[in-house]
Amino acid sequence: MTLNKIKKAFDTIHAKEELKEKTRQYIYDNVYNKKHSFNKNKSNRLVLALATVLIMFITISTYITPVMAISIDSQSSIQFEVNKFNRVISVSAYDDNTNKLIQSLNLKHSNYEDALDLIINELESKNIIDEDTYVNISISTKDNKMGNKVLNEVENKYKEHYKNLNCNNPDASYQNEAKKHNMSIGKYQEYKNSQQNNPNLSIEEFKNSCIDQCEHKNQQKGKNK
Repeated sequence: MTLNKIKKAFDTIHAKEELKEKTRQYIYDNVYNKKHSFNKNKSNRLVLALATVLIMFITISTYITPVMAISIDSQSSIQFEVNKFNRVISVSAYDDNTNKLIQSLNLKHSNYEDALDLIINELESKNIIDEDTYVNISISTKDNKMGNKVLNEVENKYKEHYKNLNCNNPDASYQNEAKKHNMSIGKYQEYKNSQQNNPNLSIEEFKNSCIDQCEHKNQQKGKNK
């Protein structure tokens, strides 16, 4: 009922103007005004709900989007992807032994530094690597500032312990190709480097080699051209 209709209804009633005015005001305050207030609150609640859903969607989408890949290649290859919050969102191993190893470590959602420590410690405890082993750690990201920061941190942390440590920043564009060939980003970079020197080198040959053998192939410049 609108205010005009209320007014017309009261005009037909013979009562003192003061009483009619008080009654009109009571109906406006307790019926008409409350109805509009309810609709306004309902609209505000809908906007708030939509904003909450949007924020949740953006947060989840950001969390599950990788911004960096880190691979550890030695006698075996392990790689994990990191989001912008520095949390591990996926882990890959490229042989049965290391696949069992990463499953036992429960690395997902941990900080990438903790994940790297856990992997390296576990590789040592299983005698897969030691201080003399050739270890290749690759940090691949489109964010150059982030990549250089992580690379320096990793290099400074492990270079004293591992005599044959190599840390590098593979081109981020290699990541999809590495996944396609079921290779770590570090090993795929070695393959691309070797291909420049030896174009006839097969990618399957690299997949089935450990990283020090890949490095040896990379150093054979032009021998099989």
